[in-house]
Amino acid sequence: MQKWKTDKSLYNCKRVNNIKQLDYTKYVNEFMSQDPVRDWESIKRCIKLWEFFKSKVDMIGIEDVLDAGTKDGQMVDYLAKSGYSSIGIEIDQQYVDYATSKRRNVIKGDICDMNRMDNVYDVVFSHHVFGLCPSYLKAYQECLRITRPGGYIVTCNDVPGNSHKHFCLIQNDNEVKNILSNCPEHDIIYFGHHSNDKELVVILRKK
Repeated sequence: MQKWKTDKSLYNCKRVNNIKQLDYTKYVNEFMSQDPVRDWESIKRCIKLWEFFKSKVDMIGIEDVLDAGTKDGQMVDYLAKSGYSSIGIEIDQQYVDYATSKRRNVIKGDICDMNRMDNVYDVVFSHHVFGLCPSYLKAYQECLRITRPGGYIVTCNDVPGNSHKHFCLIQNDNEVKNILSNCPEHDIIYFGHHSNDKELVVILRKK
């Protein structure tokens, strides 16, 4: 078991006057230092999210997929073997090195500031990452920018406000709804909790 699962110092960040308090660089360093570099068991949940996404949309013409915050690159590998042109972006160099050692197509980058061209990807997929970003809005805007018109953004995060999970900067569902409702560049295909009620799933289609 990864140490962060039992380390209360890595539970939810605190807010002061409703301002999110988190040194993201420190968070990344602490989180990664406690996590062995190896394939994560979460690939099963990533695949489950992908299958859920496929059940909600027309997959005809979908080819290019970005896994934003891929970590070990297992999802990139899964997508490639499923016939998609896939690439992953990961903020931690240890995981980039690990993924590339496994011949997985992963590059270093921050999903809030990606060095990617506009309107490139048919799908931007992100599993348990948006809630860890300093700004959900900035992560959303950056992912939207690189998604082609008609393409999709697929995300899931732990139930906002769950105090028994590692850092989650989302306070509640309404915070996410308010952010998305003020952004007219997309249609909401799905907004709700996964069947186990532990994850908030959002599927957006770029106009």
